[in-house]
Amino acid sequence: MKGTKMSTEANHIEALKRLDNNVTRIEALMKFALWERRHAFLDAVHEEGPRSVASVAREINLSRVRGHDLVTQARRERLLNESPPYLSFRPNGAPNLLDTLIDEMSR
Repeated sequence: MKGTKMSTEANHIEALKRLDNNVTRIEALMKFALWERRHAFLDAVHEEGPRSVASVAREINLSRVRGHDLVTQARRERLLNESPPYLSFRPNGAPNLLDTLIDEMSR
């Protein structure tokens, strides 16, 4: 009986470790995606002559205020020469969709 309980606890710990690792990877990917979105937004504001932040925000269903926040953050990051968050992993066995998303965001 004790062996079964110990085995069950070990299984829970292993599952927790896997889940924690997955959450860490997802959080890193989110930071990377959000950085990319800010800079793509700023690029959209400046492409083909200056466009208003509000018009670009409206196209992607963001508020004008949130659009200005994105532009302000992206400009700050560019002024400070900050690079995108580094993804220290390549998800093993990830679905092709995730690989495609990572590749698209890396361009």
